[in-house]
Amino acid sequence: MFNLLHYLTSTESDMLQLTQDMKDMLNQAQIWILATVDQGGIPNAVAINWCERIDDRTVMLIDNCMKKTTENIRHNPNVAITVWLGNKGYQFKGKARIENKGPIFDEAVHIVKAAKPMLKPKNVVIVEIDNVYFNTNGEQSSALLTD
Repeated sequence: MFNLLHYLTSTESDMLQLTQDMKDMLNQAQIWILATVDQGGIPNAVAINWCERIDDRTVMLIDNCMKKTTENIRHNPNVAITVWLGNKGYQFKGKARIENKGPIFDEAVHIVKAAKPMLKPKNVVIVEIDNVYFNTNGEQSSALLTD
């Protein structure tokens, strides 16, 4: 997790708080699946490996090649992100926004360029998490864990 908290404008008092297990999974998962829908209601899901947890409610996904996904977000900001490690996972639902300038975008470019200088990030997708669901087999499968 990098420190961009001072760039965010939302207040912390009424936000959900992720458990340590949820934070660990977001920090350790190597692939995140970002799901969107287009104007006709057709779903789109993409695997993204450039992702960071900004704080207890906000995550950043770096767009290197997500043309359809960013078009969908511009039409409908409701998204779902699924992450898992081993046999355990979570689904995070929330509202997304797209940024292609400013300090968060600049940090995203730095992260990508440090690892793969030939890549050129186009945008960052910032998601404010509203709800978390358990995404694992068993009695709690698909259970809403936050409200």
